[in-house]
Amino acid sequence: MKLDELQKHWDTYAKIDPLWAILTDSSKKDGKWDLKDFFQTGTAHIESIFLYLESIKVSVGRKRALDFGCGVGRLTQALCNFFDECVGIDIAPQMIELANKYNQHGNRCKYYVNNKSDLSLFQSDSFDFIYTWLVLQHIEPRYVKEYIKEFIRIISPGGVIIFQLPSERIDQKSIKDQALAVSHYTLPSSGFTALLTIVEPLPAFYSGRTATVRVRVKNISDAVWPSSSKTGMYQINLGNHWLDKNHHIILLDDGRIPLPHDLKPNEEIELALEIRVPLQEGFYILELDMVQEHIAWFHDRGSKTTRVPVQVKDIQSQHPTVAENTLQHNPYNELTNKQDSTEILIPIMEMYGIPRAEVVSFIKASGAKIVDIQKDFTAGKDWESYRYCISK
Repeated sequence: MKLDELQKHWDTYAKIDPLWAILTDSSKKDGKWDLKDFFQTGTAHIESIFLYLESIKVSVGRKRALDFGCGVGRLTQALCNFFDECVGIDIAPQMIELANKYNQHGNRCKYYVNNKSDLSLFQSDSFDFIYTWLVLQHIEPRYVKEYIKEFIRIISPGGVIIFQLPSERIDQKSIKDQALAVSHYTLPSSGFTALLTIVEPLPAFYSGRTATVRVRVKNISDAVWPSSSKTGMYQINLGNHWLDKNHHIILLDDGRIPLPHDLKPNEEIELALEIRVPLQEGFYILELDMVQEHIAWFHDRGSKTTRVPVQVKDIQSQHPTVAENTLQHNPYNELTNKQDSTEILIPIMEMYGIPRAEVVSFIKASGAKIVDIQKDFTAGKDWESYRYCISK
């Protein structure tokens, strides 16, 4: 997505669950991070980075450091233990507002919003150390290359830049010929036909919460639908979209649930799909459809979807006592209720990678030298990822 869209998504994360958005531990979702524990992970992380630098015999000047994609300042605060001055930048104004709130180092630590594809707010050769982790993977590669080029411009001679970046999806690397793989795994045109039926009355839909919809899925095509146990890239999932009252799509990708096993022609199965309810109360249309991942939604190949009218209610007005007791676990409720329905945003985290060989070539062409490259495992089991240490 473009930078202005990226800003909207991460600003929304900052409003609803900022700590989890930065460290996506499933047990900490919905405001369950303890603030002290959260920042302690940053301290431990930065300490490990300096132990790593010591192990490869790299020394770093200690005047000024930059934390790119700082969020609420988890790593920026930790960097203040090693540098005279630390700067954190982030694309989301709400993240920067929180970073300033949590700042424990006064004027030694400064935060800025940067929504441009460059770092023109900084002079060349002005930092001794630049660090970014779990950030570039959420940004389109065309922007990532610009930022790396800017890192090299603003790092001082002899300074050190460390960044983490996924390379390729592991399942993609295992397929030698992608074109052949797609043709092999894609359902035939006659295979994209489904019958979707809601099994029981819909639950109440409250703004900003989740809801579970039970759906009977029947394969009325002449092809076998592969489950997630077969081809991870091309599995068949049940998913949903959100439409406004005029049938315009508000959110294309929301819930997903895979088939537990292959589904043969005329076979059916009942699935429980968890969906995210829009933040604004009002009238919507919930659309259910099947999708073959990386290939197509069934509707785009001629299958009929199931559309259900939904009335989203404000939980505080419907159940004020329940809302009061659960507000701290449901940060969606803290968002303003003044948006028009066409502007409702349910944030998503996109994942991108740049092949290692391409990154290495780009670094050298940009006038920097590679100090070290380590395999990194923080991008998830589906991605091959690396930590790059470079200098100028």
